[in-house]
Amino acid sequence: VQKDPVKAAELFEQAAQQGHVNAQSNMGRIYSMGYGVEKDMEKAVAWWIKAAEQGDADAIYELGVCFNKGEGGLELNMEKGVKMWSIAAEQGCDLAQYALAWCYNDGVIVDKDPVMAVKWFRRAAEQGDADAQYELGMRYYTGKGVRKNKEEAVKWWKRAAELGNKKAQEILAELDNTEAKNRLEVVEQ
Repeated sequence: VQKDPVKAAELFEQAAQQGHVNAQSNMGRIYSMGYGVEKDMEKAVAWWIKAAEQGDADAIYELGVCFNKGEGGLELNMEKGVKMWSIAAEQGCDLAQYALAWCYNDGVIVDKDPVMAVKWFRRAAEQGDADAQYELGMRYYTGKGVRKNKEEAVKWWKRAAELGNKKAQEILAELDNTEAKNRLEVVEQ
């Protein structure tokens, strides 16, 4: 069977029009990427709003992104964007959990809180998010927001590396190199 993005978009739209929440969320993605349709962020947002109204965590996350960028006809409103990520994160959306972790890490809209950053990196990491696994490993290695634990750091880096995370692969390779171990000691300080 040949891929036909135009036909796929048509079929998703039929299901979305009938109120199917996953199809509505997918229509948002289809319009945001221009897959089989002309890229249109306002239409993407309209579909994500419909899916979010039915509680779709991925759509809520995507609306958070749009608020944070001020796109798709939504005014830039980072407070609302982070609130949307918080809602989606609580519902289990790993992308929202990862984004929220960075908000706490950097003090964006929320107070800087390394412990909360670790909480959200961990939630996303446990769902298989390789970037979150790498970041959680870094937190264990440096002791930022969690007690230092090099074994735990290596465990999370190995998981991330298995999923193709280049940073984790590189750091694991460096750990076998004595010179690299000395460079990592500098990171600890």
